[in-house]
Amino acid sequence: EGVASFKAPRRLRCLRLPLAFFHTLSWCLSFACFAVCCMVIITYGKVLGAEAAHSMLYSWVLALGQTFFVHEPLLISILAAIPVGLDACLAHPAVASCLAGFGDGCHDRVTTAVEYIAWALDGC
Repeated sequence: EGVASFKAPRRLRCLRLPLAFFHTLSWCLSFACFAVCCMVIITYGKVLGAEAAHSMLYSWVLALGQTFFVHEPLLISILAAIPVGLDACLAHPAVASCLAGFGDGCHDRVTTAVEYIAWALDGC
């Protein structure tokens, strides 16, 4: 039981469609978003002039750089550190003695909760 029973429903795919369908759909949505952004910048440039369009493009490049080189690595690091930090806390003698005060099986329940958190974060 435990984590295995929790993971079982995750194996079922939405609408029983092949995984390639979802990959294709995600790429199509990405290209559609790119096309909309291109239309916005062309319209913006036509209405407000080339200098305003360049300013908008530079701000987009700066925002993308911040997202991909600051936010994403930080988020991945935090998500990877949560299960490791919880395991380290559970291994500490003070935490173990505190959990022992709550009765038998409390440490096992907390360990199972840590496994659930680690499993949930694997999908992120």
